[in-house]
Amino acid sequence: MDFTKSQKKTARELINKALQNESRECLEKAEALLQNCKHNDLSNYQICVDLSNLITNFDKYVAKRYDGLPSSYYFTAIIGLYVDEALTGEDLDALGEAAKAAILRGAGIFDGKIFTERF
Repeated sequence: MDFTKSQKKTARELINKALQNESRECLEKAEALLQNCKHNDLSNYQICVDLSNLITNFDKYVAKRYDGLPSSYYFTAIIGLYVDEALTGEDLDALGEAAKAAILRGAGIFDGKIFTERF
């Protein structure tokens, strides 16, 4: 499906919203890691390694999913973000009924997550 110019703008906003949601999730994981280290006997070095691995994996994930995404791939990207629950059905309403229906049809072919290992 080809998006109109205004739908492409909306799609870009939805993609940015998904990136913000996933960034928040990464920060929550980092915070949980720091909170857990207070109750465990992990060395400071091990905590730094674990945090570094989390951030590195998140950076690789973002590069795969978001970097250099041309507008001609927005439709496919939105399907992937919906399947992976980075966007909700309510978020898709902004694209209009026809586009939302097409995205839901496209999402229906997937049994599970598109990015099985996120970060």
